[in-house]
Amino acid sequence: MVVLFSGLLESSKKPSTKENLRKADDKHMREQAALLKKKQKEERAVAAVAAKETREKEKKKKAAERAELQRKKQEEKKAAATQKTLQLSQRGKRKASQKGNPKAKRTRVAQPAQGGGSGGAPATPRPTKNTKTRTVKLPAQFLNSTN
Repeated sequence: MVVLFSGLLESSKKPSTKENLRKADDKHMREQAALLKKKQKEERAVAAVAAKETREKEKKKKAAERAELQRKKQEEKKAAATQKTLQLSQRGKRKASQKGNPKAKRTRVAQPAQGGGSGGAPATPRPTKNTKTRTVKLPAQFLNSTN
């Protein structure tokens, strides 16, 4: 009985030729897919290396340009400084400051009284006391003036 049972298992294990062909075809497809995947991975790696090299070249180029620009700027600065020192040494002594033209002084001119009137006595009498306590003595020339 054991023999018969094992014989049944063996008969079920034997695949048909169609199934063998299908399995072989699947295996071949898997191998092809793996090869394609590996090839694509290598291509991406090569492309990444090439991109890295171009980035490094650009970086070096920009660094060189920056260094050149900085060197030129420093040379210009140095030239300007030497030019300035030459100008300062050639200028010599400081000149004395010059007086400017004097401005014409404004003269005070009495304004004519406004509001009309006889032109005689002023509208308010002259004060005799300054603030509250101090007596004001006006000079004689102002006491009798009617102008």
